[in-house]
Amino acid sequence: MLLANAVGSLLLASGALGCTALPPEGRVVVSVTPGKPGAPTETITMSWRDGRGSLRSERRAGSGEVLAAGEANLGEGQLRELWQTVQRRHLTTFTPREAGGPQTFDFGERRVRLEWVSRAGKAREAHDFSWIAPLENEADVQPLLLAAAAAACEMVPGVHLAYFSKCSGHG
Repeated sequence: MLLANAVGSLLLASGALGCTALPPEGRVVVSVTPGKPGAPTETITMSWRDGRGSLRSERRAGSGEVLAAGEANLGEGQLRELWQTVQRRHLTTFTPREAGGPQTFDFGERRVRLEWVSRAGKAREAHDFSWIAPLENEADVQPLLLAAAAAACEMVPGVHLAYFSKCSGHG
């Protein structure tokens, strides 16, 4: 219930709720690697096929070793809300615009990968983007990061995600 409320609140804040069809197949991957030497990468992956989905949360050392991982099931409603965030914010064509100003030396890298099949029988589409500094247009991608973090923290609490603000107590 907390996940539904968190995701719903984010969607209301991002625009009017509408009925958006969930693609029959897709995957959303968000990851954060801080700029600190040797720090692990945290990744949240939500994938689905025909309305049945899963969420995987993991922390990986710089060497590639999995430090912690866990999975949970996602329902069609949760997946539809996630995809509405992607569509409302036009993230399938998003281009990050890094903000000018002072450098943040330990910012690291944020990465998003979107994959989807718009209709059965169609080719898989994909869009990747990443950034290594604060963005001018961060408000467009922030709702997706927050929704992914809220879902991961609630549904896979055994995997501590320190770099996602909803999980670390900063959001």
